[in-house]
This record gives sequence, structure tokens and C-alpha cells, in this order.
Amino acid sequence: RELGARARPTPPGSADAVRATVGVVLAYGAALVVAALVSWVIGAANDGIRSAGDTRAQLAVQAVIFAAGALLLVEGLRLSHHPREADPLAAAARERPLRPDLPSIAIVGVGAAALGLLIGPVVGALLPSLHDTAVPVDDLGVGLGVGADAGTVLVVAGLIPLGEELLFRGVLVGAWARAGRPGVAALVSAGLFGLAHVTVGPRAMVVMVLLGGLLAAAMLLARTLAAPVLAHALVNAVALVDGGLDDPVPLVVLVLTVLAATAVASGISRAVALPDPPVGTLER
Repeated sequence: RELGARARPTPPGSADAVRATVGVVLAYGAALVVAALVSWVIGAANDGIRSAGDTRAQLAVQAVIFAAGALLLVEGLRLSHHPREADPLAAAARERPLRPDLPSIAIVGVGAAALGLLIGPVVGALLPSLHDTAVPVDDLGVGLGVGADAGTVLVVAGLIPLGEELLFRGVLVGAWARAGRPGVAALVSAGLFGLAHVTVGPRAMVVMVLLGGLLAAAMLLARTLAAPVLAHALVNAVALVDGGLDDPVPLVVLVLTVLAATAVASGISRAVALPDPPVGTLER
């Protein structure tokens, strides 16, 4: 009986959620360091002159590290509860196959994006003294040409939503929700998401805290990472259009990128699936 008890997977708890939170902070710190090094190397090669391409490269590196760190954290947490399973992510997919609920993803994602677009103007009206030190879309240089704009679209509407949502919603919300603490999931995710934008300015921090809470709610409501990724991609897409993206080719790339990011997130949701709602029965 003792051997059987040891072989049985242990349920995730708050300790796992705390480890996931620490892992997210470390992954974010690593992304900042590596992205800063990349920016320094590019700047040194260009005699210290910073360009929009530098910003795109820096954001792309951050997004890739976010995504890689998130998947490593998720696999590590699953492995700790399935020590005899060689491929814990594949086992999780077999145990709980997910079928994308496209209407729910669309409704929740578009609804969250619509509400998210209202956050900036509301914060500006209520806190007019808050100003940012940098404007990311301006730094990206939208309107520099078809190739440059298409690259900006792929990074801002594709890699960034996937990377950030995997880390801040997939890992954080997933871990705390599996521990039975959805409220903490939303608060921790929103708080760290706001701190992640501290270099942009105080206004961005407030906006991102509120947006982070909204995206966490979207994931908890739709129970799939695809909903917050769709919302995040749409918000970034509107920012790009508002920043001057108007060429037909980049606009087509923008639409395809938003759809592709949502589809990839739907597939990745197997790895960061939220638990089923409790049914009030105990396993004997």
C-alpha cells in the first residue's frame, strides 16, 4: 500500500504556485538581461545609434525567453507530480484532451480586448498626472516600410502576446488556479504584469495591472490560454493601427498574425490546462 501511495500522483498545491511565481520572476529577469545584452551588441555594432530594429529585436528575444521559460516551468511542475512519467506534458494531454471552444474563445477574447482598450482612456481621465517615459509603438518606428512594419507586426501582435500570456497567465494563473486560489491567481498575475512594464512609466504600470487582471479573468472564464492571447493580440493590433500602421500588406499580416497566435495558444493550452470545476466528490 505504501508503494502504491508513493506511485500515485500528488495533487498540486500552494507550494507549487509559489515555486511557479518565483520561476516567473526569474524567467522575466533572465529575459531582461539577455535582451539588454542583445540591444548592447546591436548598438555597439551601429556605433551606439539606437534604431527601431533594436527595439524589435529586444522585444522578440524577451518574448522567446518568456515562452521557453513558461514551458520549462510547466513541465517541471508536472514532472514533480508525475515522477514516473517520461513525458508529463504528453500524459497531461492524454488525460484531459482539450477541444477548442471557438465561440467562447472569440466572445471572451474580443470582449476582454474591448474592455482592455477602455482602460487607458479611463486611467488617463482619472489620473491625468501620470505620464510614461517611453512610448513602445513610437520606438518601434511604425511606417518605415513594408518589411519593417511586417516585422513589427509579427513581434508585437504575435510573439509578445504568446510569450507574455504563457508566462503571466499560463504559468501564474494556471498554477494558482490548480491550487484552488483563482483570486490569488488574478492578483499575482496582474501585479507582476504591471511590474514588468515599470521601465515604460507609471501610467503604463497602472494600465497593465488592470489589463493583467482582465486577461487573467479571461483565462479563468474561457479556461483556455487562447482567450487572453486573442485579447492581448487585439489590443496590440489596435495600438499598431493607431500608431500609424496603414499599409495593406502589413495590415493583412496583422490579421493573420492575430489568428495564428490564437491558434498556437489553443494548442499550447494542453500544457497549461486549468483544472475542472470541483464536483463535490472525494476520491476514495
